Amino acid sequence: MPSPTATSFTVSELKISPSQVQVNESTTVSVLVTNTSIFSRTFNVDLKIDNVVVDTKAVKLDRGANEVVTSMSQGAQPVHIILQLELKAEH
Repeated sequence: MPSPTATSFTVSELKISPSQVQVNESTTVSVLVTNTSIFSRTFNVDLKIDNVVVDTKAVKLDRGANEVVTSMSQGAQPVHIILQLELKAEH
């Protein structure tokens, strides 16, 4: 495991439900975000569907802490689902 830095985090345990989405069906996406930095940090987790942000969650994590982040999209037929993390400059 790499040594922690001021801006490091990991994302794991990606889950998309249902695995195949029909027109007008909801999609739920969840990931485990872990703060591996040496400071408490706030992370923005954006859910993008077809390159459009449909949900954003702000997650504040102490160093070493983790949290499951869940986003939902209603009634779309996604072609591409992208989960994007952005680090806010807080500590």
